[in-house]
Amino acid sequence: MLDCHSRKGVMMKQRLSLIGLLLVIILTVVLSLANRQEVIVHYLFGQFRMPLILVIIGSLLIGIVIQYLI
Repeated sequence: MLDCHSRKGVMMKQRLSLIGLLLVIILTVVLSLANRQEVIVHYLFGQFRMPLILVIIGSLLIGIVIQYLI
């Protein structure tokens, strides 16, 4: 009986994680589409120009990878 409850808990946690991830992705896409202008990205050894949408999506992907690794 306990095993059934623990499986349901794990499944519920996975669903909530997936829903949270989907909400973050949707919010990121909406905000990115509203911010399509070009920006200058400065880093340690120089700088480059790119659309802000790529900076936002790239930051999201880096954050997801870091979260996955932790």
